[in-house]
Amino acid sequence: MIITLRADTLVNRLGQLGIATPRQLEQAKQDLPASQDRFSAILVRQGLLRDPEAGKRLAPQLGLLPQRVPGGREPAPAADRVPAALWRSHRLVPLREADGRLLLATDDPLSVFALEFLSGRCGCPLEAILVREQDLTPMLDAVQAPAPAAPAQPPASVRPPAPASPGAAQAGPPRPAPPATPSMLVHAALPASAQISAKPAESTPAPPPSPAAAPPPAREPARAGAPQPGFDAGDEPIIKLVDSMFSEAVRMRSSDIHLEPSSHDLRVRYRIDGVLHDVNSSPKALQGPIVSRIKIMAGLNIAEKRLPQDGRLQLTAEGRPMDVRISTLPALHGESVVMRLLDRGQPVRGLPEMGLAPDDQRIWQELLRRPHGMVLVTGPTGSGKTTTLYGAMAALNQPDRKLITIEDPVEYQLSGVNQVQVKSSIGLTFAAGLRSMLRQAPDVIMVGEIRDQETAQIAIQAALTGHLVFSTLHTNDAPSAITRLMDMGIAPFLVASTVQGVLAQRLVRRICPSCRITDNAAADEQAFLGPPEVAQVIRSNGCDKCHGSGFLGRIGIFEMFVITERVRQLIVAKASASVLRAVAAKEGMRGLREDGAVKVREGLTTVAEVLRVVMGSEE
Repeated sequence: MIITLRADTLVNRLGQLGIATPRQLEQAKQDLPASQDRFSAILVRQGLLRDPEAGKRLAPQLGLLPQRVPGGREPAPAADRVPAALWRSHRLVPLREADGRLLLATDDPLSVFALEFLSGRCGCPLEAILVREQDLTPMLDAVQAPAPAAPAQPPASVRPPAPASPGAAQAGPPRPAPPATPSMLVHAALPASAQISAKPAESTPAPPPSPAAAPPPAREPARAGAPQPGFDAGDEPIIKLVDSMFSEAVRMRSSDIHLEPSSHDLRVRYRIDGVLHDVNSSPKALQGPIVSRIKIMAGLNIAEKRLPQDGRLQLTAEGRPMDVRISTLPALHGESVVMRLLDRGQPVRGLPEMGLAPDDQRIWQELLRRPHGMVLVTGPTGSGKTTTLYGAMAALNQPDRKLITIEDPVEYQLSGVNQVQVKSSIGLTFAAGLRSMLRQAPDVIMVGEIRDQETAQIAIQAALTGHLVFSTLHTNDAPSAITRLMDMGIAPFLVASTVQGVLAQRLVRRICPSCRITDNAAADEQAFLGPPEVAQVIRSNGCDKCHGSGFLGRIGIFEMFVITERVRQLIVAKASASVLRAVAAKEGMRGLREDGAVKVREGLTTVAEVLRVVMGSEE
């Protein structure tokens, strides 16, 4: 079975890995005609690789799985148009001609970039199979000799190659070559049967594979719904591929890994600094084994593909302990998988590190010192609300206080804090858990989210009876949190009596310090920033450190809404969110857009980033 991977995908992967940009790869391709070296050696001369063998070591990161050579070599007249020394120089071995194309074998995935150049010499399109070095070396030594006659073979994608039978070879005139339009495809040949099996806890190696010359064992015809020939979830290449996926995601500072099935492949995307980036695509044949491997790691049911499943696992990637939350969802072309990566070794970030202004920091610290009441954090999903609440819990976690949280899910484990995981399937909802928590005599309570009227009522009662309650809401801005509670059925006088303050927040990407530049401000940027006029702003060009995005890390923009006596009167009078905002602005509240403009003036982010996250917020 042969699976293809386009070379343009390799271009993207090399760029995302910080190895070479598309422009650098194109320059290296232009150097091929005058050079007798393979493509990896040219990248070494350009300072992009440390040694020519580095290209081989990149195969797992490029999503390629070297396997045994499918079948043997056959006469290939088109290959004779290229000197044998040139084939050896590029570590390419002609295997056979099929459908007007010349099939090659290589152990260096970067040799695919030489196919366009060599195709012009052969007069036909070229394709390459990635094989193991130990399989390629003997063929490379014999490439100068003409290939032995061999019987006609059925396409490798139809069934495993069968041993040649004497006298089966057929001679005939070569098929006319079509115009030279190289497909720039790399094939990964997959074995017909698994050689290694694995269990969730430990892997048990199977007997070593038979020599490459021996034919693979025969298989029964696939039944409807039965696994097709190829890899299984416990096979060593699949295990290595999934492990490499996690390691690369951690190295690229990803918060999420998205596996999205389509009709022809499995799309892989990483969410970096809040924005999704295409990483690569895996062959469709690997979709099932990859998803099954992840489900095995998380203890999920690999046989259940009709219903969504949620799981969790712990692993170490790039030397860092990680918690991984996994969600599967049945989609049209297979199971979609999203994995949230949580670094257990990373300390909880406080609001000063997230970019809260000094005057707002003083207000926040004052709210934390209140003996009772409710403090709310608002914003959309992914805006850092949980991080802010964890920072508050860390600041309040003292020996003389009892802290209890109820969360869905528990993202980080806080030492000294009693954390409760919501389990709606058995009746442990936010409301039920919060009601029981009050009998534990806590001083500080954190409710992951107020989702319904019952939870809101219990949280308000807790704040009225001497507890300091922290929670989150999904609203566009801080004043809207007040009206949201009233919309849930909470009496205005109760809201006015309990809520002490509301912090609205967003996360914007921070300009990469390694490639930042000063540029003239455009007219729309000047209009957004307002007076005093700004002539120049900070931008970025993109570099290897930020993987070409121009951004590295994130910083918060905030809106601190303090419930003053005047605001309490307006709440009791059922004032609208816009009225509350207007009064708060007169009392000194800085809105999200204003705080974003401050961050732009300080050279921390861009106007486009601020507009991306605050569009639609109340002003």
